[in-house]
Amino acid sequence: MGRAALFYDIAVLLERYVGQSCGISVDNGMDEHEIDPDVFIAFFELVWKAGWIAEADGFIAGWASHAAGMIENITLEPRTWIDRDGVELKVARYLRNDELGISGS
Repeated sequence: MGRAALFYDIAVLLERYVGQSCGISVDNGMDEHEIDPDVFIAFFELVWKAGWIAEADGFIAGWASHAAGMIENITLEPRTWIDRDGVELKVARYLRNDELGISGS
């Protein structure tokens, strides 16, 4: 099991708390999951609105940081997520090689 499996398992657990599907498919066997962008974004917005779950000092702040990064990669639009205490969520985004200054082979 890899990071994608853990991310998926946490998302499925959170479905119970927000009452909506996360929009992530079951692992395809290669530690990869397909995501329905519209469903996932709506799901994360509900998780974020719940406050105590995903905020900067919440139970799953690391998961929320990566989820926010996935949304940024999907939409190509940076967003700022401010919790109810005014703390900004650190967005953990996967960067492509060209964004890192690494040329492809």
